[in-house]
Amino acid sequence: TNGILTFGSSGASSNANENLFNTSTPNSTITPWWDYLNADGSAAISYKTEGVAPNRVFTAEWKNILTFFNVANARISFQLKLYEGSGIIEFHYGNVSGTKHNNSEGASIGIQDDVGGSGHFIEATTGSTTTGISDLKSDTNWPTVNYRFSPPETPAFTEQFHHIAISKTGQTVNFDIDVEIAGFLTISPGATLVISEGKTVSIISVIP
Repeated sequence: TNGILTFGSSGASSNANENLFNTSTPNSTITPWWDYLNADGSAAISYKTEGVAPNRVFTAEWKNILTFFNVANARISFQLKLYEGSGIIEFHYGNVSGTKHNNSEGASIGIQDDVGGSGHFIEATTGSTTTGISDLKSDTNWPTVNYRFSPPETPAFTEQFHHIAISKTGQTVNFDIDVEIAGFLTISPGATLVISEGKTVSIISVIP
């Protein structure tokens, strides 16, 4: 109800939105607008999965939600999208309707991993991983842009060795990563070297 999606049940119904930025539960959270929201009979919370694996899109939607639990008639609508395969996360925002806002509003926007705390979250409005904002108001801070979080690219990894000798009869050594050898590579009779498809073994210097 409170604009939060968690990968786990502990604390999942919490309205303590400052927990996006600390180690308190819930952790592993995705929060497009985390606050003490109110879903009355005119509101709807729904979700669906579209597309074909491995490129499906999961969408959760909070539609026409009251911006605070008490003394408010302002309503907001927003969506959270999870993209299979790419790991992209998106927050989409509609308009704010109504004029009566509760002064106690104070929302958080962002994502958090399963550890929590400094360095383990991203605050969406600033991109900070160390400083959280938990006092966003729907009448003054409602997002005018959507947000997209893309996983960092995994750098190509190359293992480096100084000399490799495969000498035991019947022994097989499998390289399933890229390898650089500063020195020599020796394979004795009866031993086997296997290089996985798409990987390379490079000898970058030869010692006589």
